[in-house]
Amino acid sequence: MEAKAKYHERPWLKFYAEGVPANVEIPERSLPEVFDEVADKYSSRAAVIFYGNKISFGKLREEIDRFATALHELGIQKGDKVALYLLNSPQFIIAYFGSLKAGATLTPISPVYTSIEVKHQLEDSEAKSIVCQDFLYENVERAGAGLKNVILTGIGEYLPLSKKLAGKSVLGRYGKMEVPSQQVIESRGFHQFQKLIKKYPPN
Repeated sequence: MEAKAKYHERPWLKFYAEGVPANVEIPERSLPEVFDEVADKYSSRAAVIFYGNKISFGKLREEIDRFATALHELGIQKGDKVALYLLNSPQFIIAYFGSLKAGATLTPISPVYTSIEVKHQLEDSEAKSIVCQDFLYENVERAGAGLKNVILTGIGEYLPLSKKLAGKSVLGRYGKMEVPSQQVIESRGFHQFQKLIKKYPPN
């Protein structure tokens, strides 16, 4: 009880610099709203630097908005579950905020998960759509989850030309997992990340 009483006295306030308020009002805004505000303010500044490739806030927001439109056109509605099975990359950021803007609920999957772990998370989250690193799709297929939408993306899509070979070094960490061929992608009705972004406007 003594510790609780001490806590309520808020002794840390005496260390605040002059002019710093004891209480702050945090506005109720969504993450996409906060991002858009920052993107508008710093449109030309670099938001992401990926292996030397600088992506500005303005460009990032445009691709996020395009991806959100794409998800809407694919039938994803508010509350639908979207899984993100991606490396730490621009695609993760775009898919993350794009999914939120589309009203979806996200369930990120660690890229080091096995097919058994992927299966458990997909089933537990009830995800029907997934944005997946192309060379990780093998685990999704082994998981045998019934997915309505599969969106594939390659690690090299946002690498500068001089660093394209870096993509191979990343792939090397994941053993002999193979990328689905264009024939497989088309025959199974999979979607490709870049094609969706180029096809749909940033509404």
